[in-house]
Amino acid sequence: MTTRRKKKGEKANSVIHFAPETRLLEKARKYIDDLELFLEDRDRAIPILLRVLQFGDQQLKSQITLLLGGFAGHDITGPLYRMLKDPTEDGDLRHEAAVQLSVTFPLVKDPWPLVDCLLEDLKSKDADLRSHAALALGWKGNHRAAAALIKRLYDPEEPVQQAAVSALSNLRDEQAYHLLLQRLAHGRREQKRTILFNLWRFHTRREEVAAVYRQFLTGEDEQLRFDALVLLGRVTDTRDQIALYRSCLKDRDPRLRELALRRFAQLERVDLIELKPAIESMLSDPDMQVKHAAMQVLGRLG
Repeated sequence: MTTRRKKKGEKANSVIHFAPETRLLEKARKYIDDLELFLEDRDRAIPILLRVLQFGDQQLKSQITLLLGGFAGHDITGPLYRMLKDPTEDGDLRHEAAVQLSVTFPLVKDPWPLVDCLLEDLKSKDADLRSHAALALGWKGNHRAAAALIKRLYDPEEPVQQAAVSALSNLRDEQAYHLLLQRLAHGRREQKRTILFNLWRFHTRREEVAAVYRQFLTGEDEQLRFDALVLLGRVTDTRDQIALYRSCLKDRDPRLRELALRRFAQLERVDLIELKPAIESMLSDPDMQVKHAAMQVLGRLG
């Protein structure tokens, strides 16, 4: 065996050749860590991030998806759709791709070819794909998807139903609003919870939605009562609901009693003075969390 002898004056080879993927990963992480650098170098950064999206680890793919979904416009819809549709991808990543598509589509000049693909995916035998497709179709103004999403409210799989509820709520469609109210009366418990958590999105129906939440506060289902009280705070001011929150201090579910006290903590001192006797009575509540909340509110009164 012969060994090549180094010629006189020849330097030792000290250059380390990095694999192309390694270099791309390094650049991608720099853009992820430095948003200003990404924005300054956007034209070169986006192609790099799109390439890394094909082979990076799950965490990096997730970070790239969130970054590009907010800034890349039409450049990212194709890769996001392929990720959403790929059954070998992680389920959480496919979900994130669906959500980012719903954010990106309104910024795209011609989203309709991909929208048509997603409408076909809603008919898939794969429940996961139906669910992801429904989420991706949920953006304001996408009335083309309304009828297909309405059908998914009756899907045999609950995750698909929930995705359809979320998507229809994002459409801000009047027909969808009335249909969701019907499902709220007749749907399964989990579908009712999903609808309650999405009704507040109909901003033009703020007072009607508040009335729906107040109605659920009189129901027998403790979880739905608690959800309704949580969500009521999204569409009303605490000061306008003092009497209601005061009645919640007598609810058999300690979570509602505690939440009512937490809401009282948002009030001005002048409002709390009148409520002081009712709050003091909660110091003898059997639940320690409720007692602690009452003490915190009273602390504001000195």
